[in-house]
Amino acid sequence: MESKVDALEQQNQDLKGEVGQLREQMAQMFQILIQTNAAVTTLVNTNAAGSGASPNPKEDSRAQHQTSGNPPPFMVHRQAS
Repeated sequence: MESKVDALEQQNQDLKGEVGQLREQMAQMFQILIQTNAAVTTLVNTNAAGSGASPNPKEDSRAQHQTSGNPPPFMVHRQAS
């Protein structure tokens, strides 16, 4: 019984370490998303300013049409078999 308790305590410590690593990875991914969002926003605003289109797709039907066919980022597409 005592050895099982020791094993569970060790497993608990291992899981705590994994949770810490996952939290760090999530924080890094969140930073990447923030940077990507800022870059995309800059590109959209630059394109909109250069084309005369509104930076807000809801305000400009041309911009809305151009972006309506784009899938959301990080979407996984599966091929039909």
